[in-house]
Amino acid sequence: MAGVDEEQATRQHGASAFFDAVQDLLVADDGTFRLLGSQLEIAEHLRDLPARTHTRVWSMAERSTLGSLRRGHEETMRSVERGVDCRSLMSPFAVRVRLVTSFLRAESSPCRIILVPGSMLLADDVLLVAGRRGSPISTTIWRTEDPEVVRQAAAAFEDVWSAARPIEEVALLPALEERELMVALGMIDGDTDREIADRLGIAPRTVQVLVRRIIDWCGARNRTHAVALLAGSDA
Repeated sequence: MAGVDEEQATRQHGASAFFDAVQDLLVADDGTFRLLGSQLEIAEHLRDLPARTHTRVWSMAERSTLGSLRRGHEETMRSVERGVDCRSLMSPFAVRVRLVTSFLRAESSPCRIILVPGSMLLADDVLLVAGRRGSPISTTIWRTEDPEVVRQAAAAFEDVWSAARPIEEVALLPALEERELMVALGMIDGDTDREIADRLGIAPRTVQVLVRRIIDWCGARNRTHAVALLAGSDA
């Protein structure tokens, strides 16, 4: 067991060294990476890049929010349908968002949990990286297609992936079914049962049953408490 732990530590150290080297390149701004300037440009890259990929979409995130998981869910499902290899690595903090396993199903978008050394998105031969948390460039996103950097990024991802645990082993709860997930998102948005029913094309009575099931799934006292838990709050 000690040997396994030592191997995992070695793999994580190698990935951390990669992010250290990337951070140096970002600070130097030597042309290897291009800064994505405006929030609009960043949003467009994050939204559109997966749709243009053919082989892989690998993401590594130090922090994951319900909003980011939700935005990527539909695009990830479309990528999976096209045969794209979609994988996600997340830090343990992510499992506090109770819907995380419902967005990241093992059969479609495998996710593993580990303390990751940085945040990046690898889509085919395009790499997006974020400035390190706590650094002066922590809020920036950078892009490169440099073949050697992309190769090293893929190797770093594979190292961390092999050392991480499947989310199913550490998640708070089993995944909701797709229709239950859509009802849960409607609850978070503050929609009424009638509004959820109209959007999903099902009967309001069915929505009521699903809402009750979701409240029980959360272990919540009532609908309001369930919404707080679904959104990742412990309150």
